[in-house]
Amino acid sequence: MTDRMSQESKLDREDVHLATHAPEESTRRQAASRLLTRHQDRVYVWCFRYVRDHERALELSQEVLMRAFSGLPRYEPRARFTTWLFTVARNYCLGELRRPTLVEALDFEPDTLQSARPGPAQSLAEKELWQLIERTLDPQERQALQMRCFEGLPVDSITEYMGLTSASGARGLLQRARRKLQTALDDQAAS
Repeated sequence: MTDRMSQESKLDREDVHLATHAPEESTRRQAASRLLTRHQDRVYVWCFRYVRDHERALELSQEVLMRAFSGLPRYEPRARFTTWLFTVARNYCLGELRRPTLVEALDFEPDTLQSARPGPAQSLAEKELWQLIERTLDPQERQALQMRCFEGLPVDSITEYMGLTSASGARGLLQRARRKLQTALDDQAAS
């Protein structure tokens, strides 16, 4: 396995050099194509780990490879190529996970839709909740809560993104935040 990895690293270095420094455009394109083709399965696996859906992972991996292809001239070989490629994949996938998805609405009556604007009571309740969150939770707990409840990220992804090293990761952080908020709500209701 080590021989294969060192051979792959050598091929990567050669193709990166050709893709970024070859005088002919066709040589640069061929080298970039070889380089990215060699890693396309790995990129798919990385994307799949984020979305756990075959079709979505294929779409994401294609986009990551296109971004890597266009960003290759700016690649600085301070780290291994696969490290750079993983960073491109990770950043793109996390960005896609944060983006709200559009829900396809096939059968609906426009007259039955409620206003998207919240009423005054709902606005006041949301404002009070945010104030309670700001007063009660520390910044790390607020960030984890935001990522879980409003961005819909899985707990494992939050743990990785925030770089949490404790055994419980984001799960423990979110449970602590829930307990703090419940205590604060109970105190508020008692007064």
